[in-house]
Amino acid sequence: IAWRVAGVVLLALGVLAPAGYFLSPTLLDLVHATPAVKAEALPFDSASFDVVNCGLALPYMDNGRAIDEIGRVLRPGGILLLKIHHARYYLSDLWRSLMSRRLLSMVHAARVLAVGAIYHSTGRQTDTRLFGNETFQTRWLLRRELSRRGLHIERERTDTTPRAPAFVISKETRRTC
Repeated sequence: IAWRVAGVVLLALGVLAPAGYFLSPTLLDLVHATPAVKAEALPFDSASFDVVNCGLALPYMDNGRAIDEIGRVLRPGGILLLKIHHARYYLSDLWRSLMSRRLLSMVHAARVLAVGAIYHSTGRQTDTRLFGNETFQTRWLLRRELSRRGLHIERERTDTTPRAPAFVISKETRRTC
């Protein structure tokens, strides 16, 4: 079964094509027909998904709560495919905005960089009317946030870029004594 949740796609592997790479048209219809819910409060049972794909959605969420929920619904040994906006993305956006004299874009990029700097230095993501909560992430920040939740970065994906790094992240398997 698959669901699309606020930019996050959750998959139970039993419904993937035998090769594990393609979704059937029927399954894609199901994904697009699913009502939107927030990734910070997923309405699914714990350990019910093998794969979660979160492509460039995390910068717009409450990172801690979203990662908590993604970690909760992933089965032990499950995989999170994550793509983020690095600070370089917003620095580039700020530079382009300055060069083209787009004031609102300049303010937006500067605001996100400020929120990200606060988040990286304090460990707390802001969520105020003035600043909002959109933030950049770095590998360093992700390691910190993921390790608190039993998740760790396995490797970078092939579609990674300096401005939008992409990772394969795994959930620890339960250990038996």
